[in-house]
Amino acid sequence: MIKSDENQLEHSPFSLREIPTSKKEENTVDIEDAKYLDKIKILELSTSIDEWEQEILFSDGGFFSLKGKDIKDKTKEYLRELEKFVDKKISDIAFSTDGAKKAALQIKKLKTENIKRQMLSHQEKELYEWEIQVYNNAIASSLNRAVSYKNDAQIVAYEFLKCVNIINLISERQKWNAKIFKSKKENFISFFYFSIINAFLDDKDITFVKLFDKYKNSLNDEHKEKLQKAVDEMKTNIIAYNWAIEIFSYNLDDSEIEKEINDIKDSELEVEVRKYISLLKKEKLSKEKLLKQDEVEKSWENINSLLDENPSKALLYIDRTQNSSLKKAQTEYIKQITQKSYIQTDKKTYIEIFKEILNDLPKFRERILSEVKHLLCERDFKFFEQIQNNPDEEYFKIFSDYKYLFDRFEDVGIKSFDVQYDLILSFQNALEECKSDNSKPIDIEKKNKIIDAIFARSKTNKKGAK
Repeated sequence: MIKSDENQLEHSPFSLREIPTSKKEENTVDIEDAKYLDKIKILELSTSIDEWEQEILFSDGGFFSLKGKDIKDKTKEYLRELEKFVDKKISDIAFSTDGAKKAALQIKKLKTENIKRQMLSHQEKELYEWEIQVYNNAIASSLNRAVSYKNDAQIVAYEFLKCVNIINLISERQKWNAKIFKSKKENFISFFYFSIINAFLDDKDITFVKLFDKYKNSLNDEHKEKLQKAVDEMKTNIIAYNWAIEIFSYNLDDSEIEKEINDIKDSELEVEVRKYISLLKKEKLSKEKLLKQDEVEKSWENINSLLDENPSKALLYIDRTQNSSLKKAQTEYIKQITQKSYIQTDKKTYIEIFKEILNDLPKFRERILSEVKHLLCERDFKFFEQIQNNPDEEYFKIFSDYKYLFDRFEDVGIKSFDVQYDLILSFQNALEECKSDNSKPIDIEKKNKIIDAIFARSKTNKKGAK
């Protein structure tokens, strides 16, 4: 083992104690000595920066211990601290020559650039891993939600589309080739539909048979084999389901249906038939709801036709059998058209509906938009109507386009419906301009830059107004 006592240091061939001292006369300026001292000071500066790097970056709680999103925006903070530290060191050292001062600045540049490069590399790695984890968590969450709402075909379709879009983002981020992308996507699709079908199977719901027939071509061999086996084992349920369809087709009232079920001699089969009758009733109510919506649309078409032909009599032809909300909406709509010839958007209603789209899509899907037709201009009404008519195709695009915008409202503290509405219209107009100028789709980064520019212009306009 090497001993590091003073005696050993004194006799070491590298001992600083053996450096010869100058024998020049006192008060004589020795330029060579000054240069030598400057070199020592530069070495001291370099060592100080290295020690700062070791302490601030590599110690417990240092920069390189930061993980995931915790590292976001920390690089600039650490680099500012480094800049302050080095500048103070340089200002505290009295260099004797201009060459030494230049050398010190060169060391500062080289050291800080190297540290910055290492920090940015670490930041990129951690943010990338955090981003992929967020994507994976979102897929898992969507799949769980689809299973939880397995009876709502719209929610299942929406969550499926959302997952597929996330897989597209992951593929773009991880630079998958076509073969890997195809394999990953097919595996996910198989697992998604297997999970939904299996959830019905766990509930002993015959719907799983229908879904299996519908999606079996999207399943891989393993999933297909498991479900086929389950189908073979559920023959009693299949018989019960077909029996329920036959009973329900007779258009009997509830008491007559109950009599038909009671005539079944097999108690197990009776329970299953009763369950499927209940499901068929729900399906019937859903269809009736769609028919009602068609009636509402026809009522509005009639109102618009009368407004074109004889506006003064339009109020007389409102269907009084409709619910009060629709009657009120049509009355107000007719009044505005006859008085102003256009509908002016109520910005509070507009923002509330937009938040509903982003935060509670099922509720938005159930919303009867025609009840607020008198509160939305034609452009805004058609915008929401398009999303509602094509939710599975449009929602993910709308969510990715506008979520960042609404988050900025919250971050900046913009609560005014008027300001929010104006910024949304500016964003929509900017998107339309980009689409007309570019044949390629606009990516998320470009959209976020558009939003940043809109907010910057908004601030500038406010300052100019003051």
